[in-house]
Amino acid sequence: LLRYVETYSRICHNDISGVIVETGDRSPILDFIARTHSNCECYHTESDLRIEIDVESAFADVVFSFEVFEHIKDKPETEFSEVVLFQESGARSYTNDISRILKGNGDLYVTTPNPTSSFVQQRVLTGEAPMVFRPHVREYTKEEIIGIFNDFELRRYDTMYNFFLLNDGKHRLAEVFELTGASASERGDDHFFHFRK
Repeated sequence: LLRYVETYSRICHNDISGVIVETGDRSPILDFIARTHSNCECYHTESDLRIEIDVESAFADVVFSFEVFEHIKDKPETEFSEVVLFQESGARSYTNDISRILKGNGDLYVTTPNPTSSFVQQRVLTGEAPMVFRPHVREYTKEEIIGIFNDFELRRYDTMYNFFLLNDGKHRLAEVFELTGASASERGDDHFFHFRK
């Protein structure tokens, strides 16, 4: 519930209207907007997102991608190098298709786990896997997401503490960051991006 509240609180500062498409499962945010915003038409997708988004071109004014990006595997392999190496082919196809379905000047909102979060750093220090959630295909850094969505203008970025270290725990590693010269900012366990096409 917290991640939906935190995400919606960041989105509602903007004027949301028109056609909204959410990729993947329908979230409580989309359901809430459908009930409370009479100026919005709300849809969600059901296709294999690494292949194609099942929406016509230039259809959406707004696209939501909430906790989807980290689940996108590569496209089916066609050569051996694609079997043994992660290519980001599904993620890049997904990004291109978001651009295809989004109208000019349309808005894209993305949330996805932050592998540079305080929680992940704590896991690394205790010898655990450097991921927010182990079953994910790939968790991307801020710079990687911005690079993949390089045809979009970044309008807002921050991180949210949605899953772990919700109280004072998020400050526990501040001394470690300070000692190493690393920044303690943007260490929430979930990225929030607002892009404009």
